[in-house]
Parts: sequence; structure tokens; C-alpha cells
Amino acid sequence: ERQRALLESEERLRTLIDASPALISYIDRNERYLLVNQTYERWFGKTRESILGTRMEDLIGPEAYGRAKAPFQRALRGEAVTFENFALGLDGRHVQAHFGPDRGKDGVRSGFVLSSDITSRVEEELRRQNETLRAMSAKLRADIKKKKKLYLEKEAEGHTLIDDDQSQFQ
Repeated sequence: ERQRALLESEERLRTLIDASPALISYIDRNERYLLVNQTYERWFGKTRESILGTRMEDLIGPEAYGRAKAPFQRALRGEAVTFENFALGLDGRHVQAHFGPDRGKDGVRSGFVLSSDITSRVEEELRRQNETLRAMSAKLRADIKKKKKLYLEKEAEGHTLIDDDQSQFQ
């Protein structure tokens, strides 16, 4: 009876983890995946079985790993760490990752990872920044055109520019 209850509890937990749109994993001290949810399969185009035992760097790639290594090492020292990373998965998505330590009686055993897809938020922020840059660029072009016109008018009247910084005429 107790064994059956334990198996049912594990099955419910697996169902809950797999239903999450977030990347959920458990990684050992050697940075090898011990547990991943179905989201990993979709993002990386690999089966769960092929991911388990894989080193973090080998799965997420050297670029993303370079940004994740220090935060993960901090989690292994007992600190909960949240940071943003990008270039993950087949689509090069952006995530907000939370690395948490799994503490046992002898200290930190490993770390868990919960990463949420923030790609749409990042893309929207980039779109807004680009719009701002386009507006600033248009304003600068208009200002330059206006100053050029003024310069040409003053030059036609026989005036000369005496101070580049102040755009004053004589």
C-alpha cells in the first residue's frame, strides 16, 4: 500500500512538472542533468532520455553556458540566484532562470533550475528601443537639415561662421 502511494505521488509530481511551460530541471554537482521536464524536449529537440546525464554546457551550448556557469556555481554554494540568459534551445530563446540549491544534511547536493521564457518581453523591449532610436535619429536629421539651411542662408547674405560649437555668425 505504501509503495503504491509513493508511486502515485511520483506520478502526480511528474505530471505537474511536465505540464509546466517553464524549463524545470535538477542538475548534479558535476553539472549533469538528473531530471528534466517535457519543455526541455520541445526546446532542445531531444528526448528526455538523451538529455539525462548530459552536461549543462553540452546541452545549452558554450555561449549560454558561459553566462550560466557562475550563477549555477553560486547555487551550489547555497545561494538562490536569478538571472537572464539567451540563445537557448532550437529557437534561441531568452529566459529568466532561477538556480536554487538542494540542501541535504551534508550541505548542498545539487541544484534545481526553473527557467521562464521571456523572449516576447525581450523582443518588445527591443522594439520599443528601436522606435526610440528611430525617433531620435529623425529628430537629429531634421535639426541638421534646419542648421544647414540656416547656414546656407546666412552664407548667402555674406555672413561667415565664427564658432563651430555655438553656430554663431558674423
